[in-house]
Amino acid sequence: LSDHVLKILRADLKDVVLFIIDEMSMISNLILIYIHFQLSEIFDTIDCDDGWFGQKHIFLFGDLLQLPPVHEDYIFVQLSDKKISKYLGFLNTVNLWAMLFGYDELTINMRQQGDTSYCDLLSKIRVGLLTRSVPFTRYQVLRPLTKRPFTRFAILNRISSKEIVLVAEDNIECIPYVKKKVLKLLSNNDDNSKTAGLSKTIIIIIKIEAKVMIRRNIDASLGLVNGTITTVISIIEDTSTNQIEKIKLLLPSGIEYEIERVSVKFQVMDRAYVIRKQFPLSLSYDITIHKSQGLSLQNAIRDICNSIFNCGQVYVALSRVTSIERLYLINFDPSSV
Repeated sequence: LSDHVLKILRADLKDVVLFIIDEMSMISNLILIYIHFQLSEIFDTIDCDDGWFGQKHIFLFGDLLQLPPVHEDYIFVQLSDKKISKYLGFLNTVNLWAMLFGYDELTINMRQQGDTSYCDLLSKIRVGLLTRSVPFTRYQVLRPLTKRPFTRFAILNRISSKEIVLVAEDNIECIPYVKKKVLKLLSNNDDNSKTAGLSKTIIIIIKIEAKVMIRRNIDASLGLVNGTITTVISIIEDTSTNQIEKIKLLLPSGIEYEIERVSVKFQVMDRAYVIRKQFPLSLSYDITIHKSQGLSLQNAIRDICNSIFNCGQVYVALSRVTSIERLYLINFDPSSV
């Protein structure tokens, strides 16, 4: 971090004694090391013998049997020598989890406390020990669905207001003769992680009263973080160009916020970059299982197909609702559970 950034962070965090980190199942052993390095730099404890995590208390909270880290090892696994050399440049390092952290387990399930049979079923699913037929297959499996995006727009079309088209502004930085290839790659890209979190498509279609998700961290103090689901209230246009400048959103807290376009730069191929300017929003009538971790829902339709890769993933998907009576499945593959 630069001296200027360090000065600001040290002033803002000077009275902090405890950091609480939620959903620790998705924090890898490598990320835990990075958190230690960052806090040690901010609080200037790098050279201290007991300078772990900036000499601050760290409270990790979560369920280690839920979703695992993406493409990384669990927080409690010792970093391999290969990763230590590649990412840290060291010869070896310690296992922070084993050396520094104590462990306590909460045993009361609050979300499904009114449906004990469903609670017991989920307890078996989460460790991959389900040995009997899943009871909800008799009456809560819906017709197979293969084109989820079309269903998403079908829900949008039920809103009577007119469509609002948000067109991204792309500036391509590359050698002229590869520009056509870059455009083709952009048109085929279906991975938001490769477009810095912005929409993978050039165009986003929304409406007033539509549910949209914020795709980037903007202001945590207001709840404007990646994954927040909001409602579109209105749009603000530039009267001279008719271009949409801002979108007014209603946050879950009841606060209204005017969001603007953001610019991000991402690599498409070797020596070819795109600078995309777009609203960090997406329609939110469906979300991934990863995005739903931490939510409690009254009702949910879940896609439990053969692409499920982990018993923790299906556990998170099914356990968001308080009762089995409120759960509905599509594309259900019994082998997934």
